[in-house]
Amino acid sequence: IGAMDQLQPIAAILADFDSVPVVLDPVIGRALDEDDDADLAAALRELLIPQTTVLTLGLAQARRLVSLADEQVRADDLPAVACARELIGWGCEFVLVADAEPGSEQIVNALYDESGLVRSDRLPRLDAATTRIHGASDTLSALVDYSSTMQKVARQAVPFFCDFCTVYMVAEGGEIERVAVAHF
Repeated sequence: IGAMDQLQPIAAILADFDSVPVVLDPVIGRALDEDDDADLAAALRELLIPQTTVLTLGLAQARRLVSLADEQVRADDLPAVACARELIGWGCEFVLVADAEPGSEQIVNALYDESGLVRSDRLPRLDAATTRIHGASDTLSALVDYSSTMQKVARQAVPFFCDFCTVYMVAEGGEIERVAVAHF
């Protein structure tokens, strides 16, 4: 989501399908000025995050989103659990923080709900010099066999989040392609 004018239509569509689980990976770009980012963070907090099942972001993004939405919060040093607690308070069910322990030899992806840590997975850290990784959105796409990975994701969603799960991805040419299906 790169612009404010995209939020309202997305929120309206999601409201029409309130029983469908939603995974939201907001990317707050560095190209926007600070005021635009703060407005975008406030709109995400008000319009989309309350309709979100799983909010997925990197720790740096989580800290930035929390601090942009509340000027009183200095989030630069907040641990992943504190960011997740704050974001869950905004209305989403789960927060997946990618690279929850920056600087460690492994990438730690931590999933939180209102009770705290649900699950933590450790993955080998890829060589940053040869691999382009942006954060949470690349956690799954960094894997070589994305089709098998998406099928595993769909199977894990059923029946925990839903009875039926279909995963679509946008192909290189812009076509929407179904890559996984799972049902209860």
